[in-house]
Amino acid sequence: MRLHMRLPAVLLSLTLLFSPAQGFQPPESVYNAVRPLFTGLSWVHTAAPLATAAGDVTSVYYSDGGIDVNVRQFPNGDVFLQCRADAADTRSVLLDGSACQVRRCTGGKWVVTDCVQNARDTLYITVTGGVQSYSLIVNPPLAYRSLSHDCIEALPYYTGGATVMTEYGGVRLTLNAPACNGYAAWFVLISAQPLIDWNDPVIPRIWTNYSFSAQSRWTPAGYYYTVPKDYTPTGANVYEHTPALYVPVALALTGGSRAADDLATVMLDTSRAYYNNLGYFPTAAQSNWLMRDYGIGAGFYDSRFNADTARAYLTLGRRLGIPAFTDVADRFAQFLVPFSDSHSFLFFGGTGFGRLTQDYYHPDGGKPTHVALNHQLAEILFLYQHGSAASVRVADAMLRGIKFNRDGWIMDDGNLHYAYLPDDSFGLKDYDYLTYNDLYALQNELMRIKGVRDLDLDILMRSKLWWMRKNDITGYNE
Repeated sequence: MRLHMRLPAVLLSLTLLFSPAQGFQPPESVYNAVRPLFTGLSWVHTAAPLATAAGDVTSVYYSDGGIDVNVRQFPNGDVFLQCRADAADTRSVLLDGSACQVRRCTGGKWVVTDCVQNARDTLYITVTGGVQSYSLIVNPPLAYRSLSHDCIEALPYYTGGATVMTEYGGVRLTLNAPACNGYAAWFVLISAQPLIDWNDPVIPRIWTNYSFSAQSRWTPAGYYYTVPKDYTPTGANVYEHTPALYVPVALALTGGSRAADDLATVMLDTSRAYYNNLGYFPTAAQSNWLMRDYGIGAGFYDSRFNADTARAYLTLGRRLGIPAFTDVADRFAQFLVPFSDSHSFLFFGGTGFGRLTQDYYHPDGGKPTHVALNHQLAEILFLYQHGSAASVRVADAMLRGIKFNRDGWIMDDGNLHYAYLPDDSFGLKDYDYLTYNDLYALQNELMRIKGVRDLDLDILMRSKLWWMRKNDITGYNE
C-alpha cells in the first residue's frame, strides 16, 4: 500500500623558475623554488589556512590587477598554483634537470615524449637529472568567457598552451596565455616527490578519466562540466558550475596517489564556498525539462550530485583529518534527513514504513518529482557512511522503500526501470551499468556495517546483470 506524503519543507603564462640550492633539499624547497613566480605581483591577502591532520594547507593571493595567482602549500611541501589572467602573457622557466618525460592522454591512450609544443591538454611532467627531481601536473592556459547562470564558454579558437622543451642547461616550461575576449585560467601542481606512480598498472587506466581540458574544466572559481543540451544556457563549448564534481569526487574517493590527495583537497576546499545555507550545493543552470515537467527552476537541488559530493567530503575529511570537510558532510546530512522526511512517497510493508525520496527540489516551489533508483541508492550509501543515528534511520527507511517495490523495478526484459514516477508507476530508460554499480557499492557497505547482503537488492542485481550480459554491456563492477 502506498501513502503519498509531501510536507512543506589565468591568464597568465608563467615562467616556472626553479633554482634548487646545492645539496639536499627538504620538500619545502619547492615553495622557495616557485617563489619567483609571484615576486613581481603584489600580496593581496592571506586566506585562513585549511587544517588537516598533517598540518595546515596555507593559501596566499597575489595580483597586479590583471593577473591573479593563488598559491597553496601543503604540509608535505607540495605547491599548487591556480591562476587567472585578463590579458595576454607569456612566461617560461628553466627547470634544473637533464631529462624530461611528458605524459598526455590522447584518445584514451597515453603518449610519452620528451617535449611538447603549444599543448592544450593536461600534462604530467617528470624532470630528472638535476640536484632535485620535480613532478608536475600542468593544466595549460585555456580561454573562457562568463555566461549567465554561473556558466562559462570555452574559447578554443584563441591560441595558447604549454610548451616543454629540453635545451642547454635544463628543461624549459613555457605557459602562453592568449589575448581573448574573456580571461584565461591554468593551474600547476608541483612536488619534489612523484605525484603519481606510473609503474602501478592500474594508475594509467584510472587517470585517463582525470583530464581538466576536455569535458571537465577547472578555473579559480571552481569545477565546471559540459552542460546538458536541454539546459539554459547550453552550447558545444558551454560548461556549468555543477555540484557534480566528477573528477574531484573521483580523486577523493579513489585516492591512491599524492596527486589525488593534493588536487582533491584544493578542489573540494574551493567548492565549499558554493554550499547554500540549507546545506546543499545548488545547480545554477536551468534544467529546461525540470521546468517543463515539475516547475523547478534554476538553482535547484539535485540529490544524486549532492550525495556523491558529500560522500567525497566525508571520505577525504576522515582520511586526511580535515574537519572543514566533515562539516560539509554533516551539514548536508542535516539537510537530507528532514528533506527525506517531508519529500517522500511512503509505502507500508511487513517490516514497517518505507520511503522513496524525491530527486529534485527548489525552495521556491515545484511539483513532487520522480525517484530514480540510482539517486536513492547514492543517498542511502552516503547516509550509512555518515553514520549518525538520524542518518541511519532515514537510510533504513529509504532501503525499505526500494525493497517494498522490488518487483516494480524489474522490466519484462530483465532490465530495471530508471525511476518511480509521481503517478505511482515505474518508467524511463535506465543507464546501462551505473545503477548496477550503485547496487554493488551499497551491498558492500551493507556487508561492512551489518555483515550481510540484502536479498532484495541481490534479486535486482541478478536481473540487471542478466540483461547487461545479454546485451554485451561492459563497464560494470565485478
